Amino acid sequence: MFDALDESIKALLIKEIPVRKNEIDIVFDQPTDEWSGSISRPTLDVYLYDIQENRQLRGAEQFSEKRLPDGSIEIRANPARVDLSYLITAWSKREQDQHHLLGLVMMALLRSPFMPGDCMAEGLRGHPVPITLSVAQLDDAKNWSDFWSTMDNKLRPGLTLRATLMIDPYRPVISSMVQSTEIQYQQKDNAPDELAYSKRYYVTAGEVISQKYSPEALTLVWEEKGQPLEMHQGMFVIQKAEPGTYHLSVRLQDRILKRHQFVVPSQDPLKIEV
Repeated sequence: MFDALDESIKALLIKEIPVRKNEIDIVFDQPTDEWSGSISRPTLDVYLYDIQENRQLRGAEQFSEKRLPDGSIEIRANPARVDLSYLITAWSKREQDQHHLLGLVMMALLRSPFMPGDCMAEGLRGHPVPITLSVAQLDDAKNWSDFWSTMDNKLRPGLTLRATLMIDPYRPVISSMVQSTEIQYQQKDNAPDELAYSKRYYVTAGEVISQKYSPEALTLVWEEKGQPLEMHQGMFVIQKAEPGTYHLSVRLQDRILKRHQFVVPSQDPLKIEV
């Protein structure tokens, strides 16, 4: 994917800079002193120097859930947004030619806040969101004097380009809907065997389904406990229920829309249609 972005940036520069394709070279090399000494013609070097996740675009929700036709749930981690930072430098024998090239590059990139579709390399076609491009942004985290010292080269002017990609490396997890889970407690300590006892509790899950009402507008109450149950997209969980018969009521404000009887433990998932 990153090499496809390189190809796309090169295609954008060739398209937007008003010079013929073969008049300058566009490369993605490390700008070391040895490399710069081998240049024989005007060259633009687009060097990838940093890759970081853009956490501002991560969002609060890290996972999304999707109900499948068989009743199971597909849980998927949300895609990551990644910033790739490039240093663009111009190389030629005359300083004015270098400045001229940098000015052309800056104008070309400012005209393109997003990667144009006709410049997309094959590996980026069908990218789910626009690829944003920002140019000449201050990079406070970078000490350019140290950078050029590491390259064994002289400090020189350059443009920074940041491209933001969406990357989805995650595989979805398919989870069947929990019907009931048994939790057994036993207290014995040092008591005689005839005083030892145990209790069984069950955790039961279910779903409220409605074509008429939004789940966020509904309230689900466990009547025997007088306890509202928390729902997420219509899904709910009943904690620590002893064996027996109980009732749930689905309410819209103070109005009861439906009263549902259920048994613990249950062999079937709880589904309440309103």
